[in-house]
Amino acid sequence: MKKRIIWIAAALAVVIAAATLFGRGGKAPAIEYDTKVMAADTITMSVTATGTVNPVNKVDVGTQVSGIISDIYVDFNSEVEQGQLIAQLDRSTLEAEKAVAEESLCAAELDYKLQKRNYERQRNLFEQELISDTEFDDAETAYLKAESSYRQARLSLERAEINLGYTQIYSPISGVVLSRAVDEGQRVEFTVDTYADDTFQGSVRQVRLQSTTTSNVVTYEVVIDAPNPDLKLKPGMTATTTIFTMERGGVFVVPAKALRFVPTDVTAEQRKELPAQHVYVRDAAGALSPREVTTGISNGVETEITSGLSAGDEVVVGPAAVADAENVASVSISL
Repeated sequence: MKKRIIWIAAALAVVIAAATLFGRGGKAPAIEYDTKVMAADTITMSVTATGTVNPVNKVDVGTQVSGIISDIYVDFNSEVEQGQLIAQLDRSTLEAEKAVAEESLCAAELDYKLQKRNYERQRNLFEQELISDTEFDDAETAYLKAESSYRQARLSLERAEINLGYTQIYSPISGVVLSRAVDEGQRVEFTVDTYADDTFQGSVRQVRLQSTTTSNVVTYEVVIDAPNPDLKLKPGMTATTTIFTMERGGVFVVPAKALRFVPTDVTAEQRKELPAQHVYVRDAAGALSPREVTTGISNGVETEITSGLSAGDEVVVGPAAVADAENVASVSISL
């Protein structure tokens, strides 16, 4: 009697276990995968580097005359060729100096000619012994002084003309403009502490190549154009800025971890046969298959896929919580 009770209990346990296992049609719980369906997206990437870069040839470009810059034809980072006109000084002052030199030369020439004629007359009279030595010496001295003043006036005019030529400043070498002592864009987002919930948009107008070193940290001044219609931005505010160094739109983007995903039932031998760069794609029946892909830029979180996937492909990102197969999350590719 006791043995019968034991066998009956064992039979009931088997029935209960069978009912539990096959109560839902005999299917084991499905593994849910986190997937991504490919669609046109945008990926951005930024780069941080540390080091010191110096130009091989650095030339300070200036001029021999001082004046006011009227025009400047290059900006920071502008590429220039040797002999290219890069700046123009205001010519008005130097043109006035040239005009004064021309008038001085004209007066000196007239005086020189007058003193020359007088000297020649006095010399004739002196040769005829009609004037004294003193009178002849005075005439000769006046003539020599006038001749010297005439030469000086001509030199002054030549100098004025040369200085006027220096108002045009040319590049002595071909290269890139690092900085200019006298007074282009990547997308920018930034916030300020005063309006922490607001994100301001702008664009990089200049990245000045002339570096500044403070406490062994090399920095470059960046000029950002940002609209300020509400006048929220004020001088002196501290801005936390994100500069997008690269941005591509209309591309396929997958989470970076999708490139590392391999199903648990893949053997070591099968892993060796997988392409170097691949993702797993799930078909309509739920089966997973590897797909070789080519990648583009990556920001560490997302990676651009340049080939290997098509619009509508459902890429497996990684395993998710155990659930029914119908509830598997997915990401599709579409254009």
